[in-house]
Amino acid sequence: MLRSGIDKKVKGALRMANQLGKRFECRVCGTEILCTKAGEGSVTCCNQPMELKKPAALPTAD
Repeated sequence: MLRSGIDKKVKGALRMANQLGKRFECRVCGTEILCTKAGEGSVTCCNQPMELKKPAALPTAD
């Protein structure tokens, strides 16, 4: 179950603003989400904070 906002049950969750356009991934089930509305809090899934995905490198046109 996905939850947005501050979740006091999740230990170690970072309380930071979610940035528009950032992608998050669940380490447990592999669910990926895209942040479509910026706000404060943390994104959680499977009772754990979701990880911010790093942007994929695009190939260069050499």
